[in-house]
Amino acid sequence: MSRVIFVEDTRPTLNFLHGERKLGTSLTFPDIAFGEESGRRHIFVGVLYTFAYSLTVGGISPTNVLATTGLDIWRAQPSGTTGSIVVTTGTSQFIAITAWRAGNLRSITPTDTVNISGAAPINGSLDVEKNGIAIGITRATAGSVTWASGLTLDYNDTSDIFASASTVSSTAQTLAVQVTNPTGGATTRLLATAYR
Repeated sequence: MSRVIFVEDTRPTLNFLHGERKLGTSLTFPDIAFGEESGRRHIFVGVLYTFAYSLTVGGISPTNVLATTGLDIWRAQPSGTTGSIVVTTGTSQFIAITAWRAGNLRSITPTDTVNISGAAPINGSLDVEKNGIAIGITRATAGSVTWASGLTLDYNDTSDIFASASTVSSTAQTLAVQVTNPTGGATTRLLATAYR
C-alpha cells in the first residue's frame, strides 16, 4: 500500500494589497485585506510624505525598515484579516501609501537593501535569494518616475512622482534596479529591500 506524503509549501509569498494618495492631516486607508492571520504574515507599507507623520497598521505601530527624505518603508504584524492604515500629521499634506502582504518569511532581517538618490536615471543592485521577495518605492521632486528594470510596477500615484514595485524571485540573483525620470535634474529617490 503506497503512502501519500503532503509537504507544506513554506516558500515566501508576496501580494500587493493597496496603493492610494490622499490630502489631509488624519488620513485613513480602510479595509485593507491583510489575509489569513499567521505568525509569519507581515504587512509592509511604503509611505511618501513631506512633513513629519505617525503611522498605524491595523491599530499597531509598525517598525521602520528603511528611510530617506520623503520616503519610508515599514513592517507590521497586525492581528485580524482586514484593517486600516492610518496616517496622522500636524500639517496638511499629500500622503501616498502602498502596501504588501508577505507570508512565510524565514527572517525579518533584510537580506539586502538599496537606498540611493540623485538625478535620474538612478541605478542600484539588490541581491535576492532563491524564492526570496523584494519590494521598492521611489519618488521624485518633479517629473514622473518609472520603474525601468529589476522590479515589477505595482502602483503609480496620480501625480506620477511616487511609485512602488515588487517581485518574487525563483532563483538567486542580483537585480539591476533602475528608476527613470524624463525631467532632467529632478532629484529622484529609491528604497528597496529583500527578504527570504
